[in-house]
Amino acid sequence: MIGEKQIPIVSVIVPILNEEKYISSFLESLEQQDYAAENMEIFLVDGQSTDRTRSLIEDFQASSILNITLIDNPDKIQSSAMNLGIKHSVGKYIIRLDAHTIYESNYIRSCVELLDTRDVANVGFYLVTRGKGKVGGSIAKALSSPFGVGSSQFRISREEIDTDTVPFGAFRRDIFQEVGLFNEYLACNEDNDINSRIRSKGYKILLSNKSFASYFCRDTLTSLGKMAIRNGKWNVYSLYYSHQSMSIKYFIPFFFVAALVGSALLSTVFPFMGMMFALVLLSYMSVNSYFSSKLADNGAEFFRLLMIFFTFHFCYGVGSMIGIVGYIEKVIRKQPKFKALEIIGGGVKYLDRFYSILPISGLVIRNEVVI
Repeated sequence: MIGEKQIPIVSVIVPILNEEKYISSFLESLEQQDYAAENMEIFLVDGQSTDRTRSLIEDFQASSILNITLIDNPDKIQSSAMNLGIKHSVGKYIIRLDAHTIYESNYIRSCVELLDTRDVANVGFYLVTRGKGKVGGSIAKALSSPFGVGSSQFRISREEIDTDTVPFGAFRRDIFQEVGLFNEYLACNEDNDINSRIRSKGYKILLSNKSFASYFCRDTLTSLGKMAIRNGKWNVYSLYYSHQSMSIKYFIPFFFVAALVGSALLSTVFPFMGMMFALVLLSYMSVNSYFSSKLADNGAEFFRLLMIFFTFHFCYGVGSMIGIVGYIEKVIRKQPKFKALEIIGGGVKYLDRFYSILPISGLVIRNEVVI
């Protein structure tokens, strides 16, 4: 347990953008933390929200004891938000949270206790995925299933393990001096990238079961499909910017869609390829039906889950196919692979570098940087 006199300052950084549906419940869960409010600084880094997010935050600030600071994030992406938050922060530990989520009352305290007592550089907890309405509830089931999200341990397991990445990591501040800040060329997968740099230095990342967070997923097929396309596209882009952080598991939907679309197109020239198309589709739908039947509470939900799994996997694969075009363009243009704030003597400038083979050591912020 943390003694009252040894409680360190923690900096909570929250990228936000149009969060009016979730921001109030999120802030209430922060107010209910059993960690001393005077030892928390909270930075809400806003990517120029156009809904009621900011006014809801200001209303909350008027009556809350929490130390909340709003920061503008003109780049809108999470990696930029994290770097801006780190620049403004003073805490011993940096805790990245998400506004689509509510946190158990011991969440912040558990982060600090584990970072204080365990030989780890980053710690996170399991996600309980929740959805609103019938469709949202079924999407939550799909995103908590191995068939839906593969080997994503923080979604499907509840054991304490060393892992490759965690959601909403809690970092030792000094780790950023060694591995650098978040790569602002990454609009997605910035957590995978920084965690791969942490592990490349020999540090451990812990997925703990001492607390958990409840994440509210998309609640329509359209929003799920858009998210899947974006994630699939950025998995391919991440191969360019941070190939060491990606593995084959991220591209299984791409292989599925490539086999499906490829066999369908080839069947117009080679009729026997129609058999391949049917085999791929029937094999997928058989596995889909098996998992949907296990998860469904009734017949209507079974068919809902069939559509949800197919939409998610197909859109994810389509996103990766779209991403290939962008990847080729980046290679041809030799676009730089790393961009981050560099903090020097109270001033700020940007690093913007190109590496033909992206050495990990090249990502380290130089010795003169003070964080």
